[in-house]
Amino acid sequence: MQPEPADLSPRPLRWAWFLWLNVLSFGIAAAIFIFLYHADFLDSWTSGVAHWFAAHSGISSLIATAPLLVTLLISLEYAKKGMRKRAAARSAAASAAQPQPGPERE
Repeated sequence: MQPEPADLSPRPLRWAWFLWLNVLSFGIAAAIFIFLYHADFLDSWTSGVAHWFAAHSGISSLIATAPLLVTLLISLEYAKKGMRKRAAARSAAASAAQPQPGPERE
């Protein structure tokens, strides 16, 4: 018996991958958190890094806002792409609305 076309829908497969990747990412995040929580040997290094970031607050702020700035840059490019697409569609509609010169009638 062959599966029906509805059984071959990519939607359940997408959901399965979505759930699997979420479980995997949460597992990795938990492992990193547990490692850092129990990593007493990193105390001198982490305190040095924390003091350096406290002394250089401008760099800390730039690092903290970098994801936002990248997101804004990408969004700006998508907006420009959309504006160019709409302008091209308007231009095509305007040229299609104008009467085309054809053979003259006698």
